[in-house]
Parts: sequence; C-alpha cells; structure tokens
Amino acid sequence: MTGNPPNDRWEDKENRTDESAAPPEQSGSWVPSLDDGHRATEPVRQPAPAGAPCEEAQGEGTTFVFGEMWGAVFLAWLPVMVVFFLPWSTLFGDGRFLGSMTFGQLIAAVVIAVPPWVVLLTRLLKGRLWDGILEMFLWAIWECMAMIMLCYLYPDRAGAVIWHASDYWSDMSGWLRTGSGVEGTPAQWLPLHGTHLAMLIVGAFFGGLPALVMGVLQLNYMNYYVARCLLLSDEPLLTLPLAWHFWSVIRVAGYIVLASAMFQLFLRLVFRAPWRTKVFVNALLIGIILVLADALFKWLYAEDLRRVLSALCGF
Repeated sequence: MTGNPPNDRWEDKENRTDESAAPPEQSGSWVPSLDDGHRATEPVRQPAPAGAPCEEAQGEGTTFVFGEMWGAVFLAWLPVMVVFFLPWSTLFGDGRFLGSMTFGQLIAAVVIAVPPWVVLLTRLLKGRLWDGILEMFLWAIWECMAMIMLCYLYPDRAGAVIWHASDYWSDMSGWLRTGSGVEGTPAQWLPLHGTHLAMLIVGAFFGGLPALVMGVLQLNYMNYYVARCLLLSDEPLLTLPLAWHFWSVIRVAGYIVLASAMFQLFLRLVFRAPWRTKVFVNALLIGIILVLADALFKWLYAEDLRRVLSALCGF
C-alpha cells in the first residue's frame, strides 16, 4: 500500500507531550506531584521517633545569651554590681559559714552564680552540651571584666565582699616577692588543685549550682589578686594578661568543661534529658586534658612568669 501514513497518532503524541511539559492552569499555585510525571525537589521529612533528641534546623545559627549585650549587662554585670555594693554586714551581720566565709559572702556568690546556672540548665535540658559550655566561657569573661574593674576602683570594698580575697593576696604577693609559698611549691598546690577539682565534680553532679558557686568564689579572689597587681604596676595593660596566669585560664576552661559534662550526666540520670554519649565522652577527655595542661604549664613556667610580674609590680 502506498500513500502517506495517517497523522492522527503523531498529532496525538505531540498533544500528550505538550500537556506533560506544562502543568494545567488552576486557581492558585501548582504543586508538582508524581502523577504529573515530575519528581519532587524537596526532601520529604519523616517524623522523628518518640524520645529522639531534636536537632536544630540546618542553616540556623545558635544565639548565645552571653554573646548578646543584654545577656552580658543583665545576667553578668548587673548581679556583680548589685552584689558588690549591697551592705552585706548590715543585712546579715557577721555570721560565719564554714569558718572563714560570712553569710553575706556566700549569698553574694550565689546571686552571681544563679543566672549562668539557669542559662546552662536550659542548654543541657535540650542536650546542647557544647552550647552550654560556650555560654559559660562567655559568662566567665564578662564576670571577670566586671569584677576586676570594681576591685581596681574599690579595693577596700572588694576585700570585704569577696571571700578569701585578702588572704589570697597576702599569699600571692609573698610569692611574687620571694618565690616561696603555695604557688611556688608543687607539693602544696597539687593536692589543693586536686581537692578543688573533686569538690567541683561532686557539686556539678548534684545539681550544678554548687559547682558554679564554688567557681564564682575562686574566680573572684583571683580577680581581686589581678586588680591589686594592676594597682601596683605602671604598665597595667601589660600586667593584666600576665596577672591572670595563662595556666589559670586553662584551668578555668577545664573546670567549666568538666563541670558542664557532669551536670549533663546528672540531668540525664534524673530527668532523662537528651543525651549524646560521644559528645559527653569527648567533653570529659577535653576537660581532663585542660586540667593536666594547667598543672604542667604551672610547674614549668610559674617561676619565669613570677619574675616578670614581680618586676612589673615593683616588688
């Protein structure tokens, strides 16, 4: 048979191709579906299993409370300033807690410690251990800045408000002059550091707040020592980073990491808070490394730093 083939099926095929290439116009927006011959471009999100920890959406940056100015002012600086100028002796008299500490000094440390404890608690209840650790790093920086400034401006008032401040300065100034004392004798400061670390871990495991109160007490008598060094020095900007001994900075970082990890363990055991075992173990290892590095650097470089700092302070 001769002749042209029928055009019906070719025209019908073209019509079907045109129809599949463009979606039918409807009122509203067109959503591709498998029925239209298209493959969906967005991944289908499946609901998370019950009890699984929630993960933050990709692309959303974490906002740190102490990374914001309002957090620094109202949760770090304001408690320090309120505590510093309250008449504690008038409010609580000269009552003593554990011998050398007055009730006013203890309550002052608690007032400073509560805001960062609440922030850390909210992070750890969501399973965000390292977010909580970074919050504590930022808080410690703001707290030290405020307390050093106040101790520098009002050293007599600081000696009354801060527990162990005068005694610590007496010990450390003697070490700066002569090289003798606890700071210059590893056989004395190693057991002391071990005791502080043990108390910190126990306090962190039992609710976290006792460890933070202890941290505030230790930070602030160190801040008082730094401020006294600045008052004696003709080069305060050079003296500041030396007076806050670099191994002490490492120790504070190690204590924060270990205490935060132990606090998360407490929340996991008691409240079944979200938990990532690998993150927890890594935090423990990093904290231990930092604490060991503190001891090593102090052992190796304390005398060298003492000589430089002693000259800057005029001893």
